[in-house]
Amino acid sequence: MEEGNFLSETAQGYSVDNIHPSTPDNIFASGLGDDVNISWNYAADFDFNHHQITGLNNTLYTTENQIDILVSDYDEYFINSVDINENLSDKSDDISAHNMHYGMNLISFSVLPEDNDVNNVLSSEDVTQIIGEGVAASVLPNGLWVGSLNNVEVDRGYWVKSDNGKILSVVGEKQYNTSYNLH
Repeated sequence: MEEGNFLSETAQGYSVDNIHPSTPDNIFASGLGDDVNISWNYAADFDFNHHQITGLNNTLYTTENQIDILVSDYDEYFINSVDINENLSDKSDDISAHNMHYGMNLISFSVLPEDNDVNNVLSSEDVTQIIGEGVAASVLPNGLWVGSLNNVEVDRGYWVKSDNGKILSVVGEKQYNTSYNLH
């Protein structure tokens, strides 16, 4: 082996962080006055920066696993985690929030859970009746719904009775319906 200085070629490179952060899950939403409180679980990634809450009319940011948002009439939200390199996670489940008025409210549901049973969708203590075209249901004192309306559908409109005018929130998947049959 020879002694001395040896020259070697120098290589340069760079690293790109394109790994998406983990997605917020176990979304829960509830009304509190005119606000909807949205909370979620999130296993923090080492390079976590913030959560991005995207609504129909605005985008909000927080480092917490919950947020209170004022709802004037109706809004929909989903949540992404964002890392320090601005990589977005997949979007969370969708959340809809109807700011109900006392009495009957004419609404539709564009966000529904996979189980769209009326007992599952209308779990709010404030909602006591729902009326659709030729179908209706009411809640019993034990919290179970009875009537001819069994499932809430995305392509229907409903009269929903609110006893106190609270927020009705639904967590599920955004449904897109472009065809309506008007009677």
